[in-house]
Amino acid sequence: MSAATIRLRRVGAALGRAAGSPAARVAAGNGVGAGLGFVVLALLTRGLGAEGYGRLAPALAVMDLGQLLVDTVLAAGVVTVAAQTGPAERAGALKTGFWMRAAGGLCFALAVWIGAPSLAQALDLGPEGAGALRLAGWAGALLVISTAAIGGMQVQERFTAVALAAAAKNALRVGLLAPAFYYASPSPAAAMELLAAAAALAAAAALLFARPAYLAAPGLDRAAASRMFAINRWMALAAVAVVSGRVDVLLLGWLSTPEQTAFYAASAQLCIVVGVVSQALVTTALPRVARFAGRDEMRAFLAVWARRAPIALAPVLALPLLSPWLAPLLLGDGFAGAASALNLLFASSMIALVMNPVMLILFPLGAQRMFGLAAFAQVAIKTALAVAAIPAYGAAGVAAADVATKLAVVVVILLALRRRLRDAPA
Repeated sequence: MSAATIRLRRVGAALGRAAGSPAARVAAGNGVGAGLGFVVLALLTRGLGAEGYGRLAPALAVMDLGQLLVDTVLAAGVVTVAAQTGPAERAGALKTGFWMRAAGGLCFALAVWIGAPSLAQALDLGPEGAGALRLAGWAGALLVISTAAIGGMQVQERFTAVALAAAAKNALRVGLLAPAFYYASPSPAAAMELLAAAAALAAAAALLFARPAYLAAPGLDRAAASRMFAINRWMALAAVAVVSGRVDVLLLGWLSTPEQTAFYAASAQLCIVVGVVSQALVTTALPRVARFAGRDEMRAFLAVWARRAPIALAPVLALPLLSPWLAPLLLGDGFAGAASALNLLFASSMIALVMNPVMLILFPLGAQRMFGLAAFAQVAIKTALAVAAIPAYGAAGVAAADVATKLAVVVVILLALRRRLRDAPA
């Protein structure tokens, strides 16, 4: 057998192992979900047009805000503690984490219910606006239930079920939206009603996939809850960074036109495919990274990351050549002006993709405080820059502020992490 044949067989075996890995399974499920998510986006942008989608975008932002806010504040602590807990105590920890997240979703929905009339008036959403925002709040709470069930499967390392549950959400959205837009022309408020119904079905599907027997465990684990809160208190600051993209949509709705709001919101949704890969990496790596005990494991993890990170530069440089015709092709003729925002938001998404594996190291190092403070500072500065930029530059101004401040945080985190690992015990 020749050396070339041996090398080819080794490459084939490596590719086969990679395709069957947990990350590949989760990425495949999330990839299917992202593909269906693009179908949802195309149905909404082409069916409602730029102005109609711009009026729906604040409600979509509120819906996503609920899930992202609760998950960012609580998910890392729940997964970290449950992964570090022995098998005998794990059911109690998972049950505690599930109900913590469910309670967070309920609180979010109630807050939106109270504030919806004032928010609808500020965003000039018309008479149906408050109702759409309230539906979005409840839809966000239902999506929290869905991701809480998925989080339990993540800790149990049931990655095939994670992939199926992740794909189900957008499959249900397509199933409800496609007939509605084929046979009629729903208003933005009617589209929100369909999305809320899809969220309820997605929560039921996730619970069906999860079969969460741990919910039958007696009582709640107060010790586990205390440890989760110890991690999550600093993640509450980091949550501001994660949800800031949805807040940007609300800022644009307040300070700019529905068209600029639509450009930003639709471009952000197009970049969701990058988030799919990022989420798959975090989903599969966090339980393993949370068990790192020494700096040698952490350094080896970061060495692999450093070799792969430069690959992300190529698509960032290529997209500006394609976006002037890609944006209207994917979103509709009314979205030709979205190209600049798309270029910048894609760059921002790639920064997050590259940095998320690095951020995981902060948990076993006990450096959540540093991450939370850096993320909060990034959002505070970005928001100030965005408010100044929106009147002149609209969606592109907000996206540029996001990229600039995110790069600054990357530098700070890498320098601090280098110092921590140098001083950490082996």
